[in-house]
Amino acid sequence: MGTSPASAGGVVSFWGKGQLLFLPFRLFEGSRPGAKGDRWMYLLDGHVHLQHQDRLVELLDCCSANMRQPRNREGAEAPLQGVLLMAALPGQGWPQALYGWAREGKLLPGRSQWRMSCSREQGSVVATSEQGDCLVCIIGEQVNTRERLELLLFGLQEPYQASGLADSIEQACAAGGLVILPWGVGKWLGARGRLIRHLLADKGHLSFFLGDNAGRPRFWQRVPQFVLARAQARAIIRGTDPLLLPGELERVGSFGTRVEAELDLEHPLAGLQRALGAGERPLNDYGELQGLGRFFRNQLLLRLPLS
Repeated sequence: MGTSPASAGGVVSFWGKGQLLFLPFRLFEGSRPGAKGDRWMYLLDGHVHLQHQDRLVELLDCCSANMRQPRNREGAEAPLQGVLLMAALPGQGWPQALYGWAREGKLLPGRSQWRMSCSREQGSVVATSEQGDCLVCIIGEQVNTRERLELLLFGLQEPYQASGLADSIEQACAAGGLVILPWGVGKWLGARGRLIRHLLADKGHLSFFLGDNAGRPRFWQRVPQFVLARAQARAIIRGTDPLLLPGELERVGSFGTRVEAELDLEHPLAGLQRALGAGERPLNDYGELQGLGRFFRNQLLLRLPLS
């Protein structure tokens, strides 16, 4: 058994065969001018896709590097804590591979060596680097409602049964799931855009969230549904939403939310839901929207026939 390097107040991970013990780091507000006391904080990328389990190490390395950028977090010299909401697409098998690696305590070599381990929560696995960086992967699914609107669902025990948007959200919320309705190019316009606005007005009691993503171009500044959600004090969860295109995986971790709460490594989804529901502290955004050139490039590539 050994210990990974850690600075004072950092993550200390004790390495043993197939198991890890985590001591979460603390970030001191006193290190900022005018701040008092101390607080907990972790970074959240709320919309992540993975094409295949063979690219997990690349994803973790890119995410760690992006989240470590000084513009994205304070105390950049301390070990990192981050959460990825990873949504599997229909037919993908990588979630089972990740669960198996976590049960084995598998060591994955990359720019950093990543040790996989289990949380005590079904659907969540933990990746810890030899430098002490800790990334929690909360695994769920991306589904399409009957209106062809996407939903990100986490923490559900039963598979999704296709239904309308309102019914889908009601059922998932009733089952205790984390439900995110993510923005998509052209999908929140016209009749479907009106449907979402009516949903926010009529189902305001439901604890679902809207999702923003880095694929939204900078010129698309005003989204009426976001305006309505903010007026309701409903959290907007940001994520990179990497497309399954060359160069997209490198963006993971570059766009998201700073969550001012302690990261619960045993029950990370439940801890995130508590933080989102508490409403005591605002969620602080980080990262930039996509430039015009990349936006049009990706839209063109998505429409090209598969070779």
